Amino acid sequence: AIDDHHLGRHFRDQADIIELLKRIRGYFHFCEKIRTARTRLAIRVSSFLDTRCWFWRVATRYDKLLANFVKLAAIAIWFRSLTRHYALVR
Repeated sequence: AIDDHHLGRHFRDQADIIELLKRIRGYFHFCEKIRTARTRLAIRVSSFLDTRCWFWRVATRYDKLLANFVKLAAIAIWFRSLTRHYALVR
């Protein structure tokens, strides 16, 4: 068990303990931000690949040609760039 005498050897007063706890909490908050950013990136990559798989299924439903997939994916990317452009113009 840790008693007040043991803590007194490492910390001068209660303010030092509070400062240490704030630093620890800030570190864990920083780690949480990194974790959520990685999760968001993983979700974005996953959704990007899922849409490409969907384009592949649509493009190869009737004709099993790579050209259909490329055309459909190019149209989708073009539409996305148009919607972003017009969202910025408004």
